[in-house]
Amino acid sequence: MSEERAPYFTKKDHLFCLVGPSGSGKKEVAKALFGMGYNVIVADAIAKRLLPEDMITIIYLNASEGTRYSRMAYRQQLMPSIIRKRIEFEEKTFIKVKADWIVDANGELDDAINVVKEIIDAIQEDKP
Repeated sequence: MSEERAPYFTKKDHLFCLVGPSGSGKKEVAKALFGMGYNVIVADAIAKRLLPEDMITIIYLNASEGTRYSRMAYRQQLMPSIIRKRIEFEEKTFIKVKADWIVDANGELDDAINVVKEIIDAIQEDKP
């Protein structure tokens, strides 16, 4: 991480996508990784189409409905009706997500952050 990054992708580069429904902890994990010196970008489906599959790892943050509800109510201060609608919609949407890794994000977010970091570090170590 201390080496300077080239302004283009190389075979050593790898994109890690954090996915998951609202309240699963994506923003908090991304902020923590950025604070640790990782390059963090907000990517969408376009990035996935631009890079070869072997350069992308999808990490799904899995959290129960109750955990997600609590986080959205506390952190985002959303109204209960909005939270319920979002959870209902996302239950249908995220059942179709294909992921390389599933991380349990029900506990402390620091635990999820550490697991995601371990996944990233292990994959980057295996790169030639």
